[in-house]
Order: sequence, then structure tokens, then C-alpha cells
Amino acid sequence: ELKVSMPSSWNKKIEQTILMKSLSFSEYEMISHPVVVLNVVSSSDVDPLLCMQELLSIHHLPLSLSTGQYDSEIYRVYVVLHDINDTKHVDPNAVYRRLQSKFPASQTRLLCINSLSIEAQNLQQPDMWSKYKIPICFPQNVPCIDSNTIRPVNPINGNIVIGSRLSLEDQMNIRDFCVALYQQDVIPSLERRISALTRTVSDT
Repeated sequence: ELKVSMPSSWNKKIEQTILMKSLSFSEYEMISHPVVVLNVVSSSDVDPLLCMQELLSIHHLPLSLSTGQYDSEIYRVYVVLHDINDTKHVDPNAVYRRLQSKFPASQTRLLCINSLSIEAQNLQQPDMWSKYKIPICFPQNVPCIDSNTIRPVNPINGNIVIGSRLSLEDQMNIRDFCVALYQQDVIPSLERRISALTRTVSDT
């Protein structure tokens, strides 16, 4: 009889490392072709709909997608990111409805963050992000953080605080967003791609 014991913390760390590596890809690998592209606009943009349409332009795609190395017709998810405290004058649901009128409703999402004001931010927010960081793909397309940006610091240990304005509700919303993205978009898109590749192999 086989008995399976609970993994130790060392094994758990290895499992997490393997999992995160499996979610990354190299720009030269076709086997790791990305299955979903997130197009994200801010609700504070002057015209979020126009910004989203601009993001769809081929010159905003990474080079390997625009040159044909990867399929540019990747499944897309259209996201409105709403900063609750910085854009109080904006109705995020109105922006969300506008996007739904132009893009497939099933592929449109609204994510609200930063419920805590600067005055009420949590400077002792635990770091739940660093362990999930993976190598940046297409780094030439990633904007740099302004060196003059003031970043919150934990007064106890002096570390930079990531997500200091996220309330518990915000964190739960992010979790739900990620779960829905995985279940409703990533898995179905991956299944469609495998099915298409299977048909291609069968027809050759």
C-alpha cells in the first residue's frame, strides 16, 4: 500500500518554482506560444475605448507576433483597470459597458483596485507578489518606472511595500479575476489551440 505524505516546505518551494517556470516562455520557442493576450486600459484615460482600439494595432505587438513568428490572432481579453481612489470622478461600470458594446462581452473584464487612500495605506502589507515573479518576456515593450516615483516603505524593516493600497476586498477581487481568467479564457483557449494543432497533424 502506498502512502503519500504531505509535502515538506522544501518540496512545496520546488513545486512552486516548477509551476512558475511552466507559465513562462522564451521568445524563440514555438512550443510555449502564449495563448492569451491581456489588453488593459485605465478608466482614467481620456478615452478608454480609443486607447483599447489603439492597443489592438499591430505596431503595439511584440516583434515576434508582428513578424509572423507567433500567431498574431491570439485570443484577447479586454480589461478595464479602475483605481478607486485616484479616479473617483469616473464611473467604471459606464466605461466597462462601453467596451462591452465594442468587444465580445465574454472577453471583457473590470478590475477595481486601490480601495485604500494614500493616507490609509497599509505599510505593513505582506509581500505576496515576489515569489510569483517570472522572467519578463519582451522586456523592450515594458515601460520603465519613473525614478522620481515615491514608493511606499515599511517603517519597520525599510522594505518597499508592494500593493500598500490594496484592501482585503481588493485582494479577493484580484484572486477572483485570476481564477476566472484561468477557467474561462486560458484553459478554453489552450484547448482550442491543441485541437487545431491536432487537426493540422492529422491532415498532413
